[in-house]
Amino acid sequence: MNQNDFKEVYKKNLVLYGFAVKHLLEEDEEYQISSNLMDIIQRKSAESDSVYLIRIYDDFSGTQEIVTFAGSEKIFENKKISLKSITIPRAKYFMFEYSDNVENSKEMYIKCYDFLEINNISLESNFEFEKIYFNSGKKEIYFPIGKVNVAGVKSIDITTFLKNSKI
Repeated sequence: MNQNDFKEVYKKNLVLYGFAVKHLLEEDEEYQISSNLMDIIQRKSAESDSVYLIRIYDDFSGTQEIVTFAGSEKIFENKKISLKSITIPRAKYFMFEYSDNVENSKEMYIKCYDFLEINNISLESNFEFEKIYFNSGKKEIYFPIGKVNVAGVKSIDITTFLKNSKI
């Protein structure tokens, strides 16, 4: 991975509609939280060709709790859990593009973080996000440049999510 793999892009405010789950970092892999959320959004928002996955970090407590939000640019109906909205702030981002056939997402994030660290690029924000295109399998990972934060979003706890994951 080198500097050419990252593009510096400018994004306008982007309002997304979906669901947020608060959980421990390691629970994401154990319970497939991100995958399940993305599947729900893909099923529910048939008009959309992509899903966004935002990870908001609250590392201040030392518990490594995060909020994972999955959503779409289109509003859709859901009866079991009420829809939430989140705004990805207008800012500059480092964007890295990859496809389904490259590697798994976790390995790509590790490579991205390693690259940023090696190049002395510190991330000062409380989030990063991914845009996944349904049809092409293309994925984009965005890391905010500078101190840009996402406002909190009302989330459900992991237990509630697991009980209702067949939303």
